[in-house]
Amino acid sequence: MKRNINIATKYLLAFFANITVLSIAAGAEDLDSLRELPNQSEDLKVSPDTLSLIPQIDQTHRYALGINLAWQSRRDYGDRYFRRFFPEILGYVYGPTPVEQLFWRGGARLGYSSDQPEMPQSIQITEQDTTIILEGALTRNWYWVPSIAFALGYDFKTTKVKSKSPIESVDDRINKKEKLLLWHIQAGLGLPLFRGDILIEPIIRYQQIELDDRAKWLLGFEWTWSPSEPKSEIN
Repeated sequence: MKRNINIATKYLLAFFANITVLSIAAGAEDLDSLRELPNQSEDLKVSPDTLSLIPQIDQTHRYALGINLAWQSRRDYGDRYFRRFFPEILGYVYGPTPVEQLFWRGGARLGYSSDQPEMPQSIQITEQDTTIILEGALTRNWYWVPSIAFALGYDFKTTKVKSKSPIESVDDRINKKEKLLLWHIQAGLGLPLFRGDILIEPIIRYQQIELDDRAKWLLGFEWTWSPSEPKSEIN
């Protein structure tokens, strides 16, 4: 089962890598066409509409939907660390701030993981985690889009223990469901493409989960889609 999950993950990463390369190539074509404009005429002035070819987020982007392919670095056995695949689906809303080119970003995340480290066949403890998180962030509108976020949420954890011969029985008190409070601080640096409609953002996260100190760091790769709206509809 674990091997199938790893294979599926590799194919999924390869798919997003290919899409990313194609997106970057398309964005580069837009930038090349922008650079060529001044050479066409010495008197040509670049209008604000022309500058919109530069891939960045602006006031026409009000929300975004996407996924986060993430891995927890979890310390399960002594000094050994386990890379646990922990994907999320997410949604963002954007709004202006008094500071030019600085935007606030509200978000919600839904994550799930049942990925487990290798265990003996005779006894296995499995954990399933579903996280629901609300997040607030500040993000800067530029060629690159840095962001810093703080979030609060819950981890709904289900723990089960299974045994096989030669172990005849185990303590059933290990089987339980918990609702654990969590918080995290996250930093990201996004690459906007197609005038900001697509944002590719590597992220790093420090997190604290109530009663669980095993997983404090998470690395992820966010891919969000934010359709732009005509400026005439916003004004």
